Formats: sequence, C-alpha cells, structure tokens
Amino acid sequence: MLWPQIASLASEQLSEILASPVQIVAYLGAALGALLVLAGAFVKTMIPLRWLTVGGNIGFLVFGVLHPSLTTVLVSALLLPINLYRVQQMTRL
Repeated sequence: MLWPQIASLASEQLSEILASPVQIVAYLGAALGALLVLAGAFVKTMIPLRWLTVGGNIGFLVFGVLHPSLTTVLVSALLLPINLYRVQQMTRL
C-alpha cells in the first residue's frame, strides 16, 4: 500500500527537477559531491582524500547556490577553504 504513494511522490519530485535546467545542474552537483565524498571514504592516502573532499565541497556548493539551500552553502563554503589549506599543508610535507 505504501509503495504506490512513494512511487508517486518520487515521480512528482523527478518531474519538478527535470522541468528546470537549473535544478538539473543543481542535483548533478549534489550527486557529484556525494560520489566524491563516498569515494574519499575508500582512499587510503591523505592527499587524494583531501582533493576528493574539495571536489565534494564544490559539488555541494553548486547545489546549495542553485537549489537554493542556505545551510548547504554555508557548510560547503566554510569547509572548502579548510580543505584547500589542508591540501596545501599535506603537499608541503
């Protein structure tokens, strides 16, 4: 009984996303960010991990700006310079 309702809501959500090119780009940014963060969980060395998190931050920043989501923008904008600084530190080592 619950599955038809879930399918209907998912279909409506997908229709809203696909109706606007801006929303398509926003959700692609979020998907890319999520994939990069997930890939970072499997990396064994620090420098690639930091670069993956920088990419994830950029993906989520794109989503936050285009969707718009103030919380996502704030968190990503805060973490991006931290991760870039850490990449610089690790590269100097």
